[in-house]
Amino acid sequence: MYARFAAACTVFFTGFFALPLWLMRWLGAVETGAMMLPMVIASALTTPIAVRIVSLSGVGATSILGAGGFCIGMGLLATVDAQSSLVVPLTAMVTLGASLALSNLGLQVELRDVASPSQFATAAGLFQAARFMGASLRAGLVGITIADDLLGLGVTAGFVGLALLVWAASRSYARVGGTYERHSR
Repeated sequence: MYARFAAACTVFFTGFFALPLWLMRWLGAVETGAMMLPMVIASALTTPIAVRIVSLSGVGATSILGAGGFCIGMGLLATVDAQSSLVVPLTAMVTLGASLALSNLGLQVELRDVASPSQFATAAGLFQAARFMGASLRAGLVGITIADDLLGLGVTAGFVGLALLVWAASRSYARVGGTYERHSR
C-alpha cells in the first residue's frame, strides 16, 4: 500500500511541478498559477465523490479510478507542446487532481482496514513518508525527462500510472467483497 501511494504521488507531483515549469516559458507567473487552480478545485470536489464510491464499491474502485485517471492525465500531458490549446493542460491537471483525491482516499481507507489499532499511528506515519518518497522520486523524474517538451515526462509517468492501474485491478480482483479483514492483535 505504501509503494502504491508513493507511486501515485510520484505521478501526481510530476504533473504538479513540471507543468508550471513548462508553462512559465510562455505565460507569466499569475497565468501559470491560474492554470493550476482547476486541479485544486477538481481534487476538492472529487473527495466527497470518492467517499461515496468507497462506501458503495469499496477501496478497489477508487484505486482503479484513480490509477486510470493518472494514465489519462499523464497521457494528456504528453501531448502538450507549444502549439497546444490551453484546454489540454487544464484538462490534464483537472484529471490529475481528481485522480489524487480518489487514490489518496482509497488508500487511506485501505490503511485503516489493514492496520491494527495498536499500529495505526505508525502506519499513518509511514503513509505520509510514502507521500514524501513520491515527491522525491518526482524530482528525479522531472529532472531527467522534462528537457524541451512534456512528451518524455508524460510517457514515463504514464507508465507508472499504468502500473498502478494493473496493480489496483489485480488487488481488487483478489479482494473478497471489496474489503480487507482488519488485523486483530
